This record gives sequence, structure tokens and C-alpha cells, in this order.
Amino acid sequence: MKPHVWRLRRQTIPLPDGQLRWDRAYQHLLQWTQPPMIAPTVAPEPRHEVYHESSPVCPRLDPPSGTDPNH
Repeated sequence: MKPHVWRLRRQTIPLPDGQLRWDRAYQHLLQWTQPPMIAPTVAPEPRHEVYHESSPVCPRLDPPSGTDPNH
């Protein structure tokens, strides 16, 4: 039994809303290429740190990095 050879035929069919759909798709593509809009930032209020003399919490967890690499 021979395999059937399929032939495809394509043609464009104009639709009444085709131009409108194309315009919308193009506008979406243009929006995707724009950088994101960043809202203006408001300066944060100054932090008021509370110190407890009996607290075991340290100001940082990791020691400061040095110039000597750890190998």
C-alpha cells in the first residue's frame, strides 16, 4: 500500500474586521518593545533604630569581605 501524498493549498481570505485586528496586534507589539513604566518613588521615611543593650542580635550576619580570596 502506497502512502498518500497530501497537497496543501493556502490562500488568504479578507475579513471585515481584519484591518482592526491587525492594528490591535501591531499596537500590542509596540507596547512590548517599550521599557516598563516605573512609578516615581517616594523617599522612605528615616528608620528609627531601637537599641536594646541586652539583645544578642548583631548588626550584620556576614563578616565584611576582604581582598584575600578564600581558596
